[in-house]
Amino acid sequence: MRGHNPIDEKMNLETLIKSLYKQLINDSCAFYQDMFINRTEQDVTDPYWKESLKMFANLSNEDRKTFFKVIEQVQVDSMSEILGILDGVVWVDGDVKFNVTLGDGGIPINGELQELFLAYDEEKRPRNKE
Repeated sequence: MRGHNPIDEKMNLETLIKSLYKQLINDSCAFYQDMFINRTEQDVTDPYWKESLKMFANLSNEDRKTFFKVIEQVQVDSMSEILGILDGVVWVDGDVKFNVTLGDGGIPINGELQELFLAYDEEKRPRNKE
C-alpha cells in the first residue's frame, strides 16, 4: 500500500491551483480581450454582446485597460469565493459541507484552497502600493 506523502500532496495542490488560475483567469481573460478587441457588433447575434461591444468601442484606450483589469478582478473574486465555499470558510444557504480530494489517495485538500489561490494571484498580479 502506498504511504501518504505530504510533499506530493502539496505539489499536486500547487499544480491544481496553477491549473485553475491558468484556465479560469489567464485563458478566460484572453478570451474576453479577444472578444472585445477583435469582434464588432456585426460579428455577434447575442443582444448582450452587441451592447457590450458598442460600449467597449466608445471607451478610451486607458478606460479599455481598466475595463480588462476589472474583468480580471471579478474573475479572481469569483474563483476565490467558490474556493472559500469548498474550504468551508464562506457559507452558502443551508448546511453544506464539502470533502474535496485530489488523486487516488482520497486525502482531503480543502481547507486552504482559497488562501493558496489568493497567494498565487498576488504572485502573478503584484499590485502597486500607493
